[in-house]
Amino acid sequence: MTANAIFISGLGFGVCAYMFWGFRVLPAERWQMLAAVPTTKLDDEHWRGLNLTYYGLFQANANTGGALLYLLLAASAGVPLLWSTIFLTVLLCICAPCARVVAAVIEGKHNTFTIAGAASVGMVLLPGLAVAVERVALSRSESAPAAVLMTSAVLGYALGEGLGRLGCISFGCCYGKTLQTSGPLTRALFRRLNFVFRGDTKKIAYESGCAGQPVIPVQAITALLHLVVVIAALIAFYSGQFRLALVTTLLTTQVWRVVSEFWRADHRGGGKISAYQWMCLGAAGWLSGAALLLPSAPAVAQIQAGLSILRHSSIVIALELLWLAIFLFLGRSRVTASRLRFHIQMDQI
Repeated sequence: MTANAIFISGLGFGVCAYMFWGFRVLPAERWQMLAAVPTTKLDDEHWRGLNLTYYGLFQANANTGGALLYLLLAASAGVPLLWSTIFLTVLLCICAPCARVVAAVIEGKHNTFTIAGAASVGMVLLPGLAVAVERVALSRSESAPAAVLMTSAVLGYALGEGLGRLGCISFGCCYGKTLQTSGPLTRALFRRLNFVFRGDTKKIAYESGCAGQPVIPVQAITALLHLVVVIAALIAFYSGQFRLALVTTLLTTQVWRVVSEFWRADHRGGGKISAYQWMCLGAAGWLSGAALLLPSAPAVAQIQAGLSILRHSSIVIALELLWLAIFLFLGRSRVTASRLRFHIQMDQI
């Protein structure tokens, strides 16, 4: 078995185990709040707490994992670390604020995040940014093919999006319709394979009042579909078929995004077809067309070259800082609060 095959297999098995663990435990009430930090004293005994959520933890894991995969793939195809890092930094700086801005515009909610909105903005910008980085690299007599940068970014996004669904399960957001309100075929299909969310502070409880009811496990289906398409695309990537990997991943993830919303019950804005669905379709069409127009990259991808980036302490530190920034950005709950009381356990003194 080649090193590329070992890498792909290990990634697939590891992520699959992580996901199935999440499917089993995260709908429970205890897996929403990770910690509560006292911020303001209310009276002699109580403090107001800032809730830190598992949603933030899993989104930090997902986004950092996606960024790491992107860097590994770009380095595997011979892109110098400088150019792949510049490309990723610019992309993140633009897309991260859009997660809140797009949700505020479409849903009218200023304390909600949308990965779909941020991803659609990124996909629109991706070709222009990739070509710009390629040309600047060429002016320095270095190679950073736009096709490789775009493919690596889309695969990193797909993995991060799939892993990020665990955060949605934890917080009870992006939830499916109840089986009770679904058709007979859907009820039969998900009679045993469903989610039942527990806890009054889950979004499904305070937004729809559906906590405790079996619902379509849209988040789990999305996570598994993304994992399957990433594994298939990695096989194409390490065979040198960069555009095939890009277009396959892009169309699968975005078409499923459109289809899956018909099974979702959370608020997605007005209209039978939501703004998010139109954005996904538009971004997929635009990026697919741009990918087909770009010249193919002659690079040969080898995972050994990709793994070499982990020898750079600066990359490891940068990924750790990225994880921390995402956790602090997405993990501080603004829609829940806590009231804390501290006391002495006299029997332990």
